[in-house]
Amino acid sequence: MEKKVKKTLKISVVELITYLFPTGSLGYAPTKSSRLLEGAELHRKLQSISKGIAEVPLLRIVELDDCMIHFHGRADQVYLENQQTVIREIKSTYTSPEQINPEAMQRDWLQAIAYAFLMLADKENLQFILELCYIHLPGKELTFFRKTYDTTSIEELGLKLLKSWLEWKQKAWEWENYRNQSLEFAQFPFSSLRKGQQELMDLVHLSISDHSSLWVEAPTGIGKTMATLYPSILSLKGQNHKVFYLSAKTSQQINVVEAVQFLNQQGVKLRHIQLTAKEKLCLHSSSTCDPLSCPFAEGYYDRLMEALNELLQLENFGSSEAYKIAEKHRLCPFEFLLDASLWADIIIGDYNYFYDPRVYLKRYWDNASYQAVVLVDEAHNLVDRSREMYSSLLSKKELLKGMKNLKRKAASLYEILKQIQSWFKDQEEDLENLYADKCLTLKRFPEALEILLEEAQDAFVKLISQSPKAILPHTTISLYFEICFMLKLLSLYDDRFFSILSMDRKDISIKIACINPSAMLKECNQKSNSVIFFSASLSPLSYYKEALGGDMDDPEVKLSSPFPRENLLSMMDPSISTRWKNRPASLKPIKSIIEAAISVKKGKYIAYFPSYQYLNDFVAILPKTPPYEVMVQKTGMKEREKKQYLSAFEEESDRSLLALAVLGGSFAEGIDLLGEKLHGAIIVGVGLPKIGPERELIRKYYQENLNKGYEYAYLYPGLNKIMQAGGRVIRSEYDRGFILLLEDRFATSSYQKLLPEHWKPLHRISDQDTLYELLGSFWRSSD
Repeated sequence: MEKKVKKTLKISVVELITYLFPTGSLGYAPTKSSRLLEGAELHRKLQSISKGIAEVPLLRIVELDDCMIHFHGRADQVYLENQQTVIREIKSTYTSPEQINPEAMQRDWLQAIAYAFLMLADKENLQFILELCYIHLPGKELTFFRKTYDTTSIEELGLKLLKSWLEWKQKAWEWENYRNQSLEFAQFPFSSLRKGQQELMDLVHLSISDHSSLWVEAPTGIGKTMATLYPSILSLKGQNHKVFYLSAKTSQQINVVEAVQFLNQQGVKLRHIQLTAKEKLCLHSSSTCDPLSCPFAEGYYDRLMEALNELLQLENFGSSEAYKIAEKHRLCPFEFLLDASLWADIIIGDYNYFYDPRVYLKRYWDNASYQAVVLVDEAHNLVDRSREMYSSLLSKKELLKGMKNLKRKAASLYEILKQIQSWFKDQEEDLENLYADKCLTLKRFPEALEILLEEAQDAFVKLISQSPKAILPHTTISLYFEICFMLKLLSLYDDRFFSILSMDRKDISIKIACINPSAMLKECNQKSNSVIFFSASLSPLSYYKEALGGDMDDPEVKLSSPFPRENLLSMMDPSISTRWKNRPASLKPIKSIIEAAISVKKGKYIAYFPSYQYLNDFVAILPKTPPYEVMVQKTGMKEREKKQYLSAFEEESDRSLLALAVLGGSFAEGIDLLGEKLHGAIIVGVGLPKIGPERELIRKYYQENLNKGYEYAYLYPGLNKIMQAGGRVIRSEYDRGFILLLEDRFATSSYQKLLPEHWKPLHRISDQDTLYELLGSFWRSSD
């Protein structure tokens, strides 16, 4: 009979105890602090002056059930005392020993017991003295606690710990086997494939197999969501632990959730978690998040394991089930979804969870052995988003908010923040002397301010550690997090970063602006098994590879549109210039051609403008009672207003609808207006980003490094807005409509070579008669 192969597992003492016995509440974790370094130094000093051996590496291979467990750890100190082995566990704390949580102390005892268990690998008959040594950091006092154990007790307790951990591992294995059996019989969930869909699935499969990145530009209609998701899910049978589906918009994430649920209905067993913004899930207060005063954060870890156990009784759980269980056990839903994600097959959420240094999922991406497939949807959005992720702004206004009511609560912290306020005041004169934009670009971050920020962070950490129940204003907590992040960025600061000191009215701010985050993104990409970047607009692919941390030799593909070319009429009027100096004179010609275009057929149309100002100037010249209905996008629209705007495309009317929107806004991408809901899109201008200090820094940086400053800062980002807006017209094989480009620059070779192939031929409009003729013929052919 063939001998059964045992599973080999590895776990450290700290990992085991933390996993089995999470205790306490959610709180604040400092990014950097000399106070924590002080604790480590005292720790080492105590080891150096005490007897015995410090930092003793220990390993024991334990055979348990069908597993070989490599159990390892490093004891702080080991020495002999009266024929007994003393194992000392050293902890530094701001809390006085008599106030230490009993459950937290019990974890420390279990950690010492685990080290004793490891020592029994070599010796069988030992008597142990386990000693906890607490270093009280404020006064540097030492407090000792001791317990005596014999070999039998240690062996029993150690095996009990490993068995408890193995029970949780067994739950994961049972689910994986169940899921993998369902994947053995999985079939693509649709009876027919769209044009290009099989090619895309094959490329994704190959990329995962080769552990490589893949770059895909695929027009609307290919079915990118399922074509990328399905082969990624099949890879779970192999070495991959999870699939991450990342996007910029919640609407796209909802589509992915529906796709997973559809696969479940087809018999594929999958668990998924959609990670949603904390404020949308909050059961306590959606306006502020203060773990020190939240009942759902208080004692969170004390209730966690029971809630997880209940969740794992479910088969195909999702976020809604996890949310209900979090509410039942009075747990922070956001944190519980993160913990539940460890047991999910697919994690759906924002780019932040993979790329953002503030909120990326450390439990996955700090683990070098972890294997995952990452799907990056609408990847064009990640360029500017990633710059934001690695940038930070501190203003005098926010500083003053954070200082409010702090003088009596935290005098030392208040005094340091007051010094930062004085630093801002000292900069006023330099900024006041600037005649134009009151803005200074600095190659280096001011050293004096950096020192003050470090002192403020240390003061905050000391305050929270000494007074863990202190309730601070939300504005103070937000200020603390921003200071921590600024210091983190300063540890990365090089020629990819600039500091911008600016004045707006009476408020002064300093910003660390990341111009090129590609190296950081590349580091993130390398943590996954494979990353698939895809979008309907990734032209030119070389630009996106450079900007998003790819390699130029990464596989890439441009798929053609699956829809009949005759369903789209593409036109251009090169007689119009929307350059800044020409905008006032362009309004009437634009009005004439838009009104002509929408008069040929009663329907629903969107006209996109490069800015709200330009759009509002256009609205001002419209007649008070036009022969068509008008909808206008406004700044800061709430969700209800956005839904009302889109609902106009659903309604029947005797007149045409002209909706006015901005390029790059909410209605220029990520919306589906199928069939008779949209008949045409008029795009005014080339969508170039607004000129400003930061945009100019991007231009100068890429001009110096790649000789492509204008392209990277202006041309390519603007072109993407154009492609996204035009992509609203044809969303299915049954849609018919037109794209009308109003700008003379579309006639130049630099734009002609970059426009999508399925927009060609691009008909030139020389006069309104040509427009009427083209549109008349197009609409008659559809009849």
